[in-house]
Amino acid sequence: MSGQLDGSQTRKAKLKFNLRKRSGTLIPFIKWISSYSKIDAVADFIAGLTIGLILIPQSVAYLAIVQLSAKEGLLSSVVGSFIYTFFGTIKEISMGPTAMMSLLTNEYIKNLSSDSIGLLCFGCGIVGLILSILRLGLIVEFISVPVSSAFGSAVAFTILASEMKNFLGLQYKSNLFSENIGQFIDHAHKIQYGDMSLGVVTMVTLVLLGKIKDLPISKTWKYRFAMKRFLWFIAMSRNAITLFLACVLTHYFETYHGTVPYEKTELVTLGLPDMRIPWHESGSGNTTITLTQKVKMLYSGMIVIPIVALLVHVTIAKFFDSAHTVNISHELISTSLSNILCSFFNSAPIAGAFSRSAVSSVIQVRSPLSNFYAGVMCFLALTYLTPYFHLIPKASLSAAIVTAIVAVIDYQIVVPLWKNSKKDLFILILTLFVSLYNGVEIGLIVGVFSNLLFLVYLWARPSIVIERCKCEYGDYAMVTPDLGLFFPAVGYLESEMNKTLKREHLRNLPVAVNCLFFKGFDYTAVKGLARIIKMYQKQKRTIIFFNANQKLSDMCSDVDESVLPYICDNEEHYKRLLFDDKVELKSVTISRLETRKTNGINGDCPKDMSGKSPKEEVPLLNIIKKQTRPNSL
Repeated sequence: MSGQLDGSQTRKAKLKFNLRKRSGTLIPFIKWISSYSKIDAVADFIAGLTIGLILIPQSVAYLAIVQLSAKEGLLSSVVGSFIYTFFGTIKEISMGPTAMMSLLTNEYIKNLSSDSIGLLCFGCGIVGLILSILRLGLIVEFISVPVSSAFGSAVAFTILASEMKNFLGLQYKSNLFSENIGQFIDHAHKIQYGDMSLGVVTMVTLVLLGKIKDLPISKTWKYRFAMKRFLWFIAMSRNAITLFLACVLTHYFETYHGTVPYEKTELVTLGLPDMRIPWHESGSGNTTITLTQKVKMLYSGMIVIPIVALLVHVTIAKFFDSAHTVNISHELISTSLSNILCSFFNSAPIAGAFSRSAVSSVIQVRSPLSNFYAGVMCFLALTYLTPYFHLIPKASLSAAIVTAIVAVIDYQIVVPLWKNSKKDLFILILTLFVSLYNGVEIGLIVGVFSNLLFLVYLWARPSIVIERCKCEYGDYAMVTPDLGLFFPAVGYLESEMNKTLKREHLRNLPVAVNCLFFKGFDYTAVKGLARIIKMYQKQKRTIIFFNANQKLSDMCSDVDESVLPYICDNEEHYKRLLFDDKVELKSVTISRLETRKTNGINGDCPKDMSGKSPKEEVPLLNIIKKQTRPNSL
């Protein structure tokens, strides 16, 4: 009886353990909360309050880019923060509106009314969930650092150009960087000096408050640490402080002068935004835009925006915590659920922000729970402060956006690329200019496609090392491709072998092709190997392929069995095929050979690969090396 009870208890314990493990896999919060400490709670609470002070003004400012009110911005921050607390895996991430997401949203709804933003947000959430279910999030790995850097810089330049009108009090509509510059030139004579003055003062104030944390404090003062923390907190809260002072200034003008010498934001009513389904028809006058028409106009944004959001999250994780493995599926789920819920309040797509993540990293945040406290602060602001947001001047909002977005421009990458990789520099410049003049989504596609072209080129034109190897019983030529072997490269390998092995110092030698670096094979490649073998048989030259793996042997047996006798996977077989089982390979003494160059090909080398001087004992492969490499693009 007791044995049955013990067995039942064991099964229950296993079931409970498996259930907890499965729950932790689906909801990361369950996994890490069990080891959560009081110290972690205090650190996250402080981080959450600090991030909340940054997130509130950013929610108002970034949603203003897409002509949405403060209520939609704050609500999206509340929803995103709460969702990420339970489903997020990167502790530095702070979910909410971002400049990049707002700009991309503005790019896709430029020909639609603002009530179409909810449909775009909903579509982004659905596409993100599909990417997560199908495990397609790895596509972000095809976006290289130069492409992502150029993309981010293009977004920053476009935002800077679009914010010039609010900063200077101008009225015009434009979307692309080139359009903004053209419209600014046309309307430059209409600059409102009240808006410009307030914008400049706000920007200077933000810069000075950002530098206040670097003020020198006497090391002997006993309150030095407390003062340093206080100044740091002021610097981190500079957006909230500056916008509060701007609101006070607006209230002063309205109370004592009856008019305000600059543009201010629209009046926002108290309470939550109205809830409605995002898939609805909209119209203007006698024109009605159906749901199908909207989807056709927005579908590219529904694909690009989730990928960009995931790219931002992966970049943040790699930048601030390189040892942390990003769970791409959970990041997609967290952003997708947030966007789906936000879409019912006609909010714009949200994601993590690099600026807020930098603050979280400095504060030494411990877990995604800091998002919960930031979300609570945004909810309190949404509940009690929305009637006062109309006091915020547009010029001050633009100044806050400009000072924050300048940090996104990655100019430091140019010099290293110029010195080390002209190819990557070309891709960066191409992506940047296409993004500025044709739209950031087109620029991203062009950048990724350019990278893929270079990758295909490397597979089609691998570097091939041809060596003359000397042993006690004879010489032979060794051919070593550094990559392959798929159909674009087999023809190139054949032509390079034909061209190089006809040189005088390699003529009539048996040939050994080293398959060590072959990553895979296809039908065309095996047929190409058979063609090479037949060609060398006609020339009465021995050729073998060694260091071949089992996959190549299996494919040859299925595709062309005539190749099999010329393939080996070990040294004994290699010797038997190449030297008719008469040669024992070993180290030999080789005198220095004369160096002779023919058409840029180094026929002999003054030293062996190990760098030893002549007349010294050298390894088996004393190399007379010729490197063939395709012309660089």
